[in-house]
Amino acid sequence: MTSDPAASIGTAKSQLRGRIIGTYQRAQRIIMAAASSPSANTHAATIAYDKAREHLRADILLASRLFADTDALVAWLVDERGAELLSEEERVSLGLIVRTMQEANEGTQKAS
Repeated sequence: MTSDPAASIGTAKSQLRGRIIGTYQRAQRIIMAAASSPSANTHAATIAYDKAREHLRADILLASRLFADTDALVAWLVDERGAELLSEEERVSLGLIVRTMQEANEGTQKAS
């Protein structure tokens, strides 16, 4: 039995997009919960947020290897499948985060 490599790649890309969107949404929920509750444990929220951002950064770096440029990466994340999961505001915010992380990564690579 042989598997279809194109289907496997498509599934892997879809899972990666799902992880990026899910991690982005988790980070946003952490921020909202901390902001809306005066009794929230700020230290724990900061640690959770930082962890989510690191996961997001790693997945964006991985995804960036699949696309020619940042615009193509952002378009892939917020295409019709991404639009089903994200509001317009979230798509804009995620796009800005991806661009910011990509610029930081490129700056780090140039400095090396």
